[in-house]
Amino acid sequence: MSKIKEIVSQQFPDINPKKIDEISAQLTDSLKYKYQAKIFVAEDEKSTIRGFALFLYMPDLQFCYLDYIAVSPGKTSGGIGGALYERVREEAEAFGALGIFFECLPDDPTLCKDQTTLAQNKKRLAFYERYGARPIVNTRYETTVVPEDDCPPYLVFDGLGVRETLPVALTRQIFRAILERKYG
Repeated sequence: MSKIKEIVSQQFPDINPKKIDEISAQLTDSLKYKYQAKIFVAEDEKSTIRGFALFLYMPDLQFCYLDYIAVSPGKTSGGIGGALYERVREEAEAFGALGIFFECLPDDPTLCKDQTTLAQNKKRLAFYERYGARPIVNTRYETTVVPEDDCPPYLVFDGLGVRETLPVALTRQIFRAILERKYG
């Protein structure tokens, strides 16, 4: 677990350390968090963890949420992220999930001013789009909490090759579940 927390802190330096420490509890207390959590890891031939994905299944609404997917710094172009995401998709299909939701920073220059971050965001979204995942548009999900914040995340949906959208009422329930269970 320490290597996973190390990767999170390296790849997501703005995350509160308390949220990183909470990963262990998420895996063991499904009643508290109202979801089942799993971690998938990618290891090299020496059993060194090179990447991981933290995956949440919310059975009451039959959807999955990809909380984190990260690869060790310097290993981001070796296919590890793709292998992890494909494994997450397989697990979502095994659960009979309607799809996978996750946050991804925007590729829109009106939402993200920093050019370096914007370029990274474009690459991330292009990666997920190869699997059919798309940002859910025309919502207020990507609204900043603090007006001067930059790069509020999109909520992205991967219908696992079966569906492109969900009914509006169900999508609202899922939005609410994500916001309440992830952010309290």
